[in-house]
Amino acid sequence: MQNEFTVMNPSSVGERKADTQPINDEMNQVRSTVEQTRHSIKVARREFDEHVEKFRFGVRVLWAVVILLAATLIGFSWFGHSDLKEYGTRLAQLPALQNVASVMSDRLAATEGTLTDWRNDQTSLTERMARLEMVVSSNLRGARNQAQSFANQIGQRIRDEINQKLERLQSRIGNVESVQRETQDHVAQLQTEIGNMRRDMTSMQQQNAQKLSELQEAKQATQADMNTVNSQVTTINNQVITHANRLNAISNQMGRDRVAFEVFNNRTQQVAPGIYVTVKHTDVAHQRVDGWLQLADEGRIFWIRGLGSQETFQFVTRTDNRTHELVFTAIQDTGATGYLCNRRKLPRSVLI
Repeated sequence: MQNEFTVMNPSSVGERKADTQPINDEMNQVRSTVEQTRHSIKVARREFDEHVEKFRFGVRVLWAVVILLAATLIGFSWFGHSDLKEYGTRLAQLPALQNVASVMSDRLAATEGTLTDWRNDQTSLTERMARLEMVVSSNLRGARNQAQSFANQIGQRIRDEINQKLERLQSRIGNVESVQRETQDHVAQLQTEIGNMRRDMTSMQQQNAQKLSELQEAKQATQADMNTVNSQVTTINNQVITHANRLNAISNQMGRDRVAFEVFNNRTQQVAPGIYVTVKHTDVAHQRVDGWLQLADEGRIFWIRGLGSQETFQFVTRTDNRTHELVFTAIQDTGATGYLCNRRKLPRSVLI
């Protein structure tokens, strides 16, 4: 359920993180302050311990000096008492020793006063440390109480939001279940219809297979008939082509007028009414002719370039729309001989 809530409401996690971020920052700040205070206390205690050790060492040295002076004084006293009469002059040194002893007593009193001051400073520092610890503890308790209050508020709000979203989620789940039941009923109906359709399709496939076999048999029979018809049509086409070739040969023989001519180099000669031929150059080795053909009535010129022997040069006259053929049969150095075929208009009965 928690995973579904997180998937359907991805923004709630971000909102909770945004709400708890100030509390986390404040808690981190309080922890940093406490750590700094503890470090300061440790440093102050270390310095105080160092000063106490130094003072104790000085006191020990001072007491050692005092004890040494006392022992010296006692030794001198004992030694002087035994030889008081013999060493009368040494008695004059006793006031100086007494002065030294008094000076040492003053120094010892000053040292004791310094030690008392150090003890007072230690007591003051201890009181200040106690007060600092009380302030830090109070701040820490306040921060903890505030953080706990914020956490309780945020937790309550998160629980309220979760409850609301769970209610909406349960409502959606109910809707989904109802839709799912309707979908299952619809799917069952569709499955029934699909089963009926499959049976109909199976029947239709069987009918189609039967009709396809009948069509294939009919196609085979029709193919055989078509082959027979095609062979017959091919035979008829061949006969038609043969008759057409014969008819064209007869038409060509009946519809042409052949006019022979002989022309000389660099001279223009009339080879038929209105048709003039000029031979400009002849190539006997290769049997080719260069020149031109002129239709005087139409004012047109056809250029002849490299026309070989027995090659046909065709042209059409515009006046009667007739095709003419020019053929050179022999080519010499002085000129060429050939013929001109004029296609005559045949009677309609001959063309048919």
